[in-house]
Amino acid sequence: MDKHTLMSYRDKQAAINNLKGRIDEITAALERVTPVPLDTAIISHGKSGDKMAGLIAELVDTREKLCKQVKAAEEQASQIEWFIESIENPNHRKVMRLYFMGCLTMEEVARKCNYSDRKVIDKIIRAETERDRQITTGNVV
Repeated sequence: MDKHTLMSYRDKQAAINNLKGRIDEITAALERVTPVPLDTAIISHGKSGDKMAGLIAELVDTREKLCKQVKAAEEQASQIEWFIESIENPNHRKVMRLYFMGCLTMEEVARKCNYSDRKVIDKIIRAETERDRQITTGNVV
């Protein structure tokens, strides 16, 4: 797994939270404006052309698309988590987890682990090298 993918973990988590917030907003809007069950509103939209039913159908479609985006982002984040958790050396794994998953800066990781900044960088590089070696030799956990 390359560094760009690992760095994207933070962005994926932020995107997931943003999408979930939008889904909650749409769900709340649907609950406020839907005087009839959603299935009935969507069916009636196809027959009568009711503007409110059309808007409800659009909100439902948007919510479904956002749910799919959340699922895709969560799957990608899960792969990154799996990668980090599969690092054999517990010290390297801890540094990787704090930095990439915990969204801490190098300095914060160093303080938390009682390492120098250089040692944190070294552990990240060693973890990536260790993982590349596991992949190359087929010893992937």
